[in-house]
Amino acid sequence: MSNGSLPREQLAKHLSDRLVVLEQKLKARTGASLNDGSHVIETVLGRFFNALFGWKLTNLNPSHPNAPGIDLLDEDRRLGIQVTNNSDGDKHTDTAQRAIDHHLNQRCDRIILFFLLSTVPTVPKKFQQPPQGPMIEPWCIRDLLKQMVGTEVSVAQLLAAKAVLDEEAPDDARPSGLHQLPPDPRLHGFVGRGDDLDKMLTQASLAVTAITGLKGMGGIGKTALSVVLGHELAPRFPDGQLFIECRGTSPTPPTAQELLIRIIDLLKPGSARELPDDLAALGAAYRDLLHGRRILLVLDNASGTEQVKPLLPPSGCGLIVSSRHPLVLGSAGLVHIVGKLKEAEAIALLREFHEGLLDADAKELARLCAGLPLALKLAGSHLQLDGPEPDVAGYIERLQQSRIGALDPEAADAGEVTISETLRLSEAMLKPEERDAWRALGVFTHCFEEGAAAAVMRAFELAAKSPAVGEPTGARTLLSATSVSSPSQADDSREDEVRGRSMADKSVRAPLDAAALLSLFVRRSLLERLPGGRYEMHDLAAEYARERLGEETCTALRLAHARHYQSIAQKADALYLAGDSDVSRRFPDYETYRRRTFRTGSRKAGRVGCGVTSVSL
Repeated sequence: MSNGSLPREQLAKHLSDRLVVLEQKLKARTGASLNDGSHVIETVLGRFFNALFGWKLTNLNPSHPNAPGIDLLDEDRRLGIQVTNNSDGDKHTDTAQRAIDHHLNQRCDRIILFFLLSTVPTVPKKFQQPPQGPMIEPWCIRDLLKQMVGTEVSVAQLLAAKAVLDEEAPDDARPSGLHQLPPDPRLHGFVGRGDDLDKMLTQASLAVTAITGLKGMGGIGKTALSVVLGHELAPRFPDGQLFIECRGTSPTPPTAQELLIRIIDLLKPGSARELPDDLAALGAAYRDLLHGRRILLVLDNASGTEQVKPLLPPSGCGLIVSSRHPLVLGSAGLVHIVGKLKEAEAIALLREFHEGLLDADAKELARLCAGLPLALKLAGSHLQLDGPEPDVAGYIERLQQSRIGALDPEAADAGEVTISETLRLSEAMLKPEERDAWRALGVFTHCFEEGAAAAVMRAFELAAKSPAVGEPTGARTLLSATSVSSPSQADDSREDEVRGRSMADKSVRAPLDAAALLSLFVRRSLLERLPGGRYEMHDLAAEYARERLGEETCTALRLAHARHYQSIAQKADALYLAGDSDVSRRFPDYETYRRRTFRTGSRKAGRVGCGVTSVSL
């Protein structure tokens, strides 16, 4: 799917991601801020804002280098913009003082202080608005994203803004394959952690090889924090930033050898088939490829020290590891314990979703969600999608009446119970067929694309229909699996009562629309949308979903999942043998499939062309 056909939310996210990449590459090239006399970036952003909002900004810097107070001006709207990527909070005060000194109130009623950063630096307590104007409005990429998602900006305007970036910053539109960090979480749904970041950045700045571990319970926000830290450290590692999913909580996490093969294949494409199986030899090849390069590796959700210790990089590189399990990262590695959000941070996160939340309600929800970002996002999404006047009191009451109400916050399983109960209430707002489709996605232990999601959703949809004469055996198998009694049936009945529906409604199902369902699950924080049109379910949510499916149903859905990837491999093989070597472009999910076959042992199997002659299902 081309960017031009993306839904509004995805298109807006794409543009904000492009601006983040633009800022990162600017830092990597200059190692400094925008105060270098260059007016190129102001011209790009001026055209971008004009296309996006219909303004008529002109760049003042060509005629007046480093024009005082503002870089861009729309005289008709009496609007000025000062562009900076300086993270120093004193920029607020400096801009206000320049507005006074240069009598900018004669030209502007407002000045947007645009930070080309994910978040606005903290406003100093001494900051005051100019008494005679103009009004100083701090913006950042995150603020811009909120406006682009809103209805004030049309899809046509978003596409026009995209065209500006395509023309003016083409290199930033297509970062190399070694720049893989997910979008900065600070753009949406990330708050606080300032003390944690400051501590880890200080530690990293003192080390030749920056090695940082993040340990904490599931749902505490380790992945988001490690990605934010990665973005902060990225300018130190201009040769690449690799994000590797270690799947440490899955039943069969990849071994250190398998992770080494994957990373080596990224650093030197096509080399994985020729690599040895010996761990020591793989480690030597890995360190040799990294030698003399400044590359940052982010290993997410590691299973423990044994999995990641062979991946410790040579001098000059960096490593960030997140895990629920104890980590020992050598003498140079420091492990940071990620704790729960403070009350003020938890309330700020809730208000990202529902700005009008009353103080008393916000405090009680923050307490019930135990400062866990995943639980807070589920609660916030629930309220956000519950209409213009959500039933906050009713939602709080249902949480209080759940297992959370009598939960000891210091109990070992307190976090899992809290997230499980917030998931249950989020499920309650789904129609039965939507709930079934979401649970089916729990079989994925890795990120997935829409086609794979549709395959398992369709397989589960068969289970909702009575088998007719001549129906395939596979459908009967899946149906019998779903008819097995499970502990979740009582929960389902209670959830349907919450929505005021009869269980008889389950027999009436609309045709499956995978794209619409995935979008719904993202809005409810039940899924996360990743770059490249892929999706991911938090491992705690996936575990919750699988428990409610039952093992037999999970087995049948995994078979549907495997058959989907087998069909991709067969189509890729056919195209390759017909002379089309660029199968990755035609089948974006093919590379993911290919790397998985290395892990299941087919790396050593016979091959024809680019494909796999045997598939493990």
